Amino acid sequence: MPIQIISESELRSCVFMDAEGFRAIADGFTEMARGNVTLPPILRIDIEDHRGEVDVKTAYIHGLESFAIKIAAGFLENYRLGLPTGSGMMVLVSAETGRPIALLLDNGYLTDLRTGLAGAVAADFLCRQAITTAGVVGSGTQARFQIRGLAMVRSFERLLVYGIEPDQVEAGTGFYEERFVRGEIEPAMGGITVKKTDDGVSWGSVHWQYLEDMSKVTPYAGTPLQLVKTLFVKKMTDEGQVLYPAQGALSVGDELVVRIELRVDRDMEYVHMKDQRPSGTEPVDVRSRYRYQDGLGYYQSTRDTATHFFMDYLPKGVYVFEYSTRVQHKGQYQTGIASIQCMYAPEFNSHSESFDLEVQ
Repeated sequence: MPIQIISESELRSCVFMDAEGFRAIADGFTEMARGNVTLPPILRIDIEDHRGEVDVKTAYIHGLESFAIKIAAGFLENYRLGLPTGSGMMVLVSAETGRPIALLLDNGYLTDLRTGLAGAVAADFLCRQAITTAGVVGSGTQARFQIRGLAMVRSFERLLVYGIEPDQVEAGTGFYEERFVRGEIEPAMGGITVKKTDDGVSWGSVHWQYLEDMSKVTPYAGTPLQLVKTLFVKKMTDEGQVLYPAQGALSVGDELVVRIELRVDRDMEYVHMKDQRPSGTEPVDVRSRYRYQDGLGYYQSTRDTATHFFMDYLPKGVYVFEYSTRVQHKGQYQTGIASIQCMYAPEFNSHSESFDLEVQ
């Protein structure tokens, strides 16, 4: 049976943000909650030379005749070429035979549509019934889809837009940013002058950020927060499961246990810790949930490239966090750093080092 190839224009002519799409997304969430969905980890490829990434995502709802595999790309510098930052396509596969049925050249349209409809479902369940003003952060494609999704389930009279491009948002937001590529940066740019021309009190901030080779990052211990990150390989022995320090070359399939030791010399509130995962690994447990251990309660969230820990209240003491990953790919790469910051007092922050990981 020949594979159907459906273009973006054909998809736009027959797939819309409508009640049918809303029900399909809502049903997907329902099946997910019931445990009737197989959802594997995301495969991600970073194209650092061009500030891009490519993600391969899929899922299968039990009982359906087919499922889709999505290839999505995001390249942040595409705007310099007059191209959208996001693109992609999907392959529709038979769940009975595994043979491809159709190639959907949607160029990200179906992703934008689905995300907007997911926002509509969330708003329908979580947003209060009577609203007069809606707000959206961003002024790009997805911002428009989110507003269209909200308009499907709620009526409002006023729309506020907050974006980073001055010519794309209404005057008065006061926020913008400027980016420079490596060859354009000069030492003199480190000196800035801030002027305030009107009366009254104002708040603002300036951020100077740069990228460094991950292997050159050293631990920072100049604040009340200190982090130590170590890796272990979990192996089965006659005595049961044993953790061995990750030394030498690893193998595809090894279970890599990440251990983060956190020391804090005083009580703190609203602390965020983020641990970057090695590029060639995927988390074993992808569920986000609240946890409690050693007198500390926190919310653990697994994302595409890192695991996040959110602590409302962090008492003085020493805490150990552990989670497992599975080695997926051969190669040499960095383990990534663990970083932490107090949201109430951002000057209280710290990070660990990153070290080499080899998989044969």
